[in-house]
This record gives sequence, C-alpha cells and structure tokens, in this order.
Amino acid sequence: MNYYEALFDFLMDRHSEQIESWIMEDTDAICNYVEKVIRRRWPEAESVIMRDGHAAYRYARYILGARWPEAEPYIRQDGERWAEYCVHFDISEDELEGGI
Repeated sequence: MNYYEALFDFLMDRHSEQIESWIMEDTDAICNYVEKVIRRRWPEAESVIMRDGHAAYRYARYILGARWPEAEPYIRQDGERWAEYCVHFDISEDELEGGI
C-alpha cells in the first residue's frame, strides 16, 4: 500500500472541500480519491485529469466505464496507456484511421 492509498483509506467517508482542493494538485491523488472515496464521476476534476494520459486512462476505464473522447488526444501521448485503452474499449483500426 502506498502513501496515497493509506491516506485515502483513512479519509473514507470524509468528503470535504478542503481535501478536494489539496487533491486537485496531483492527478494520481485525484484518481485515488475518485476510485476509493467518492466512487463516482467528479466533473470538477475532469479538466485536470484529462491532461495526464495515464490518469485519463484510469478515469475512463475505472470511473466512467466508457471511452472518453475529450481525453483521447492526451491518452494517445502515453503510448502504453493508449494501447491498453484501445484494447479495453475495442477501438478498431478503422476508427484509428478515421482519426477519432
């Protein structure tokens, strides 16, 4: 268990604006918070999350459960995450050639 996971385990059910303002500075912290504490979409953080390809991939896969077209240009910048994203969401070669 890493630092963030231990912290978020402690903060379970302690959703507050102060915690959220601190978390907004770190995309890994945002993803852990969303996955472990609020367990739902967090629209206020999406503009921050989408700029980090790895975080955007995690958010699309584990929170949205669907493709996130607005974040795809950022996810593409992380080759490994883009490959996982394409496999997970069954993105075909035809779609890729069409320039999603």
